[in-house]
Amino acid sequence: MRNLAVSLILLTSFAVAQTAVMPEKQWGETVTGLMRKGDIPGLSIAVIRDGKIHWEGEFGQKNAVNDGVTDGPVLRDTLFSAASLSKPVFAYIVLRLVDRGVIDLDKPLYTYGFAYDRIDKDSRSKLITARRVLDHTTGLPNWGGTPLEFLFTPGEKFNYSGEGYVYLQGVVEHVTGKSLEE
Repeated sequence: MRNLAVSLILLTSFAVAQTAVMPEKQWGETVTGLMRKGDIPGLSIAVIRDGKIHWEGEFGQKNAVNDGVTDGPVLRDTLFSAASLSKPVFAYIVLRLVDRGVIDLDKPLYTYGFAYDRIDKDSRSKLITARRVLDHTTGLPNWGGTPLEFLFTPGEKFNYSGEGYVYLQGVVEHVTGKSLEE
Protein backbone atom coordinates (compact mmCIF):
# COMPACT_ATOMS: atom_id res chain seq x y z
CA MET A 1 0.00 0.00 0.00
CA ARG A 2 2.89 2.32 0.81
CA ASN A 3 4.37 1.81 -2.66
CA LEU A 4 0.98 2.58 -4.22
CA ALA A 5 0.75 5.83 -2.25
CA VAL A 6 4.23 6.89 -3.33
CA SER A 7 3.42 5.96 -6.94
CA LEU A 8 0.33 8.15 -6.81
CA ILE A 9 2.41 10.99 -5.39
CA LEU A 10 4.86 10.52 -8.26
CA LEU A 11 2.07 10.68 -10.82
CA THR A 12 0.52 13.78 -9.31
CA SER A 13 3.94 15.41 -9.01
CA PHE A 14 4.36 15.09 -12.75
CA ALA A 15 0.85 16.33 -13.44
CA VAL A 16 1.75 19.44 -11.45
CA ALA A 17 5.18 19.57 -13.09
CA GLN A 18 3.55 19.88 -16.49
CA THR A 19 2.09 23.21 -15.44
CA ALA A 20 5.66 24.58 -15.18
CA VAL A 21 5.78 24.54 -11.38
CA MET A 22 8.96 22.48 -11.56
CA PRO A 23 11.60 22.83 -14.28
CA GLU A 24 12.06 19.68 -16.36
CA LYS A 25 15.70 19.39 -15.38
CA GLN A 26 14.54 18.69 -11.79
CA TRP A 27 12.12 15.91 -12.70
CA GLY A 28 14.76 13.17 -12.48
CA GLU A 29 15.96 14.39 -9.08
CA THR A 30 12.37 14.53 -7.84
CA VAL A 31 11.67 10.98 -9.01
CA THR A 32 14.77 9.53 -7.36
CA GLY A 33 14.02 11.40 -4.13
CA LEU A 34 10.45 10.11 -4.00
CA MET A 35 11.62 6.60 -4.86
CA ARG A 36 14.07 6.72 -1.96
CA LYS A 37 11.32 7.87 0.44
CA GLY A 38 8.94 5.18 -0.77
CA ASP A 39 11.55 2.43 -0.86
CA ILE A 40 10.75 1.81 -4.54
CA PRO A 41 13.57 -0.13 -6.24
CA GLY A 42 12.85 0.99 -9.80
CA LEU A 43 10.40 2.54 -12.22
CA SER A 44 9.95 3.87 -15.70
CA ILE A 45 7.97 7.04 -16.29
CA ALA A 46 6.94 9.21 -19.22
CA VAL A 47 5.22 12.55 -19.67
CA ILE A 48 2.91 12.53 -22.69
CA ARG A 49 1.85 15.78 -24.36
CA ASP A 50 -0.36 15.93 -27.42
CA GLY A 51 0.05 12.19 -27.93
CA LYS A 52 3.85 12.32 -28.01
CA ILE A 53 6.47 11.44 -25.43
CA HIS A 54 7.64 14.79 -24.06
CA TRP A 55 9.96 13.43 -21.37
CA GLU A 56 10.88 9.97 -20.14
CA GLY A 57 13.14 8.43 -17.59
CA GLU A 58 14.16 5.06 -16.24
CA PHE A 59 15.32 4.83 -12.65
CA GLY A 60 16.69 2.22 -10.28
CA GLN A 61 16.70 -1.55 -10.47
CA LYS A 62 14.16 -4.07 -11.86
CA ASN A 63 13.86 -6.19 -8.75
CA ALA A 64 15.51 -5.69 -5.41
CA VAL A 65 16.49 -9.15 -4.24
CA ASN A 66 18.41 -10.13 -1.10
CA ASP A 67 21.63 -8.46 0.00
CA GLY A 68 21.51 -5.75 -2.67
CA VAL A 69 21.57 -8.22 -5.57
CA THR A 70 19.24 -7.12 -8.40
CA ASP A 71 18.02 -8.22 -11.82
CA GLY A 72 19.74 -5.23 -13.40
CA PRO A 73 18.75 -1.65 -14.11
CA VAL A 74 15.35 -0.53 -15.34
CA LEU A 75 15.60 0.09 -19.08
CA ARG A 76 13.25 1.77 -21.54
CA ASP A 77 11.74 -1.61 -22.52
CA THR A 78 11.52 -3.13 -19.02
CA LEU A 79 8.14 -4.76 -18.42
CA PHE A 80 6.62 -4.48 -14.96
CA SER A 81 3.90 -6.66 -13.53
CA ALA A 82 0.85 -4.45 -13.07
CA ALA A 83 -1.11 -7.11 -11.14
CA SER A 84 -3.92 -5.52 -9.17
CA LEU A 85 -3.28 -2.07 -10.62
CA SER A 86 -4.87 -3.30 -13.85
CA LYS A 87 -8.15 -4.36 -12.23
CA PRO A 88 -9.80 -0.91 -12.46
CA VAL A 89 -8.82 -0.67 -16.13
CA PHE A 90 -10.21 -4.14 -16.81
CA ALA A 91 -13.39 -3.26 -14.89
CA TYR A 92 -13.77 -0.23 -17.16
CA ILE A 93 -13.41 -2.46 -20.24
CA VAL A 94 -16.06 -4.83 -18.88
CA LEU A 95 -18.45 -1.96 -18.14
CA ARG A 96 -17.97 -0.62 -21.68
CA LEU A 97 -18.93 -4.09 -22.96
CA VAL A 98 -21.98 -3.96 -20.69
CA ASP A 99 -22.94 -0.57 -22.17
CA ARG A 100 -22.65 -2.06 -25.66
CA GLY A 101 -24.81 -5.05 -24.73
CA VAL A 102 -22.00 -7.57 -25.20
CA ILE A 103 -22.00 -8.68 -21.56
CA ASP A 104 -24.73 -8.56 -18.93
CA LEU A 105 -23.54 -7.87 -15.38
CA ASP A 106 -26.01 -10.34 -13.91
CA LYS A 107 -25.91 -13.17 -16.46
CA PRO A 108 -23.98 -16.23 -15.22
CA LEU A 109 -20.58 -16.35 -16.90
CA TYR A 110 -20.86 -20.02 -17.87
CA THR A 111 -23.67 -19.09 -20.30
CA TYR A 112 -21.19 -17.28 -22.56
CA GLY A 113 -19.69 -20.58 -23.68
CA PHE A 114 -16.28 -20.12 -22.09
CA ALA A 115 -15.25 -23.22 -20.12
CA TYR A 116 -13.32 -22.41 -16.97
CA ASP A 117 -12.58 -26.02 -16.16
CA ARG A 118 -10.90 -25.18 -12.88
CA ILE A 119 -14.35 -24.72 -11.29
CA ASP A 120 -17.00 -26.05 -13.67
CA LYS A 121 -17.48 -29.30 -11.73
CA ASP A 122 -18.85 -27.34 -8.75
CA SER A 123 -22.49 -26.30 -9.27
CA ARG A 124 -21.80 -23.00 -7.48
CA SER A 125 -19.79 -21.92 -10.53
CA LYS A 126 -23.13 -21.31 -12.27
CA LEU A 127 -23.78 -18.46 -9.81
CA ILE A 128 -20.76 -16.40 -10.88
CA THR A 129 -21.62 -13.24 -12.82
CA ALA A 130 -19.55 -10.31 -14.06
CA ARG A 131 -20.97 -8.22 -11.21
CA ARG A 132 -19.81 -10.78 -8.65
CA VAL A 133 -16.34 -10.82 -10.16
CA LEU A 134 -16.09 -7.03 -10.17
CA ASP A 135 -17.24 -6.74 -6.55
CA HIS A 136 -15.18 -9.74 -5.37
CA THR A 137 -18.12 -11.86 -4.21
CA THR A 138 -17.48 -14.93 -6.40
CA GLY A 139 -16.49 -17.15 -3.50
CA LEU A 140 -13.21 -17.91 -5.24
CA PRO A 141 -9.88 -17.48 -3.46
CA ASN A 142 -7.41 -14.81 -4.53
CA TRP A 143 -5.29 -17.55 -6.11
CA GLY A 144 -5.82 -21.24 -5.76
CA GLY A 145 -4.79 -24.64 -6.98
CA THR A 146 -6.40 -26.90 -9.53
CA PRO A 147 -9.20 -27.57 -9.11
CA LEU A 148 -10.17 -24.36 -7.38
CA GLU A 149 -12.20 -24.67 -4.24
CA PHE A 150 -14.91 -22.20 -3.37
CA LEU A 151 -14.51 -20.43 -0.03
CA PHE A 152 -18.26 -19.71 0.10
CA THR A 153 -21.31 -19.62 -2.16
CA PRO A 154 -21.06 -16.77 -4.70
CA GLY A 155 -22.83 -13.63 -3.54
CA GLU A 156 -22.64 -14.43 0.19
CA LYS A 157 -19.75 -12.17 1.13
CA PHE A 158 -16.63 -10.34 -0.01
CA ASN A 159 -13.28 -12.00 -0.62
CA TYR A 160 -10.64 -10.39 -2.83
CA SER A 161 -10.19 -12.71 -5.81
CA GLY A 162 -7.69 -12.56 -8.63
CA GLU A 163 -9.07 -15.91 -9.83
CA GLY A 164 -12.46 -14.33 -10.50
CA TYR A 165 -10.81 -11.76 -12.75
CA VAL A 166 -8.95 -14.50 -14.64
CA TYR A 167 -12.30 -16.22 -15.27
CA LEU A 168 -13.96 -12.99 -16.43
CA GLN A 169 -10.97 -12.21 -18.66
CA GLY A 170 -11.46 -15.57 -20.36
CA VAL A 171 -15.14 -14.75 -20.94
CA VAL A 172 -14.32 -11.29 -22.33
CA GLU A 173 -11.73 -12.73 -24.70
CA HIS A 174 -14.18 -15.46 -25.78
CA VAL A 175 -17.11 -13.14 -26.53
CA THR A 176 -15.04 -10.44 -28.24
CA GLY A 177 -12.74 -12.80 -30.13
CA LYS A 178 -9.79 -10.68 -29.01
CA SER A 179 -7.07 -11.08 -26.42
CA LEU A 180 -7.05 -8.56 -23.59
CA GLU A 181 -3.94 -6.95 -25.08
CA GLU A 182 -5.82 -6.26 -28.31
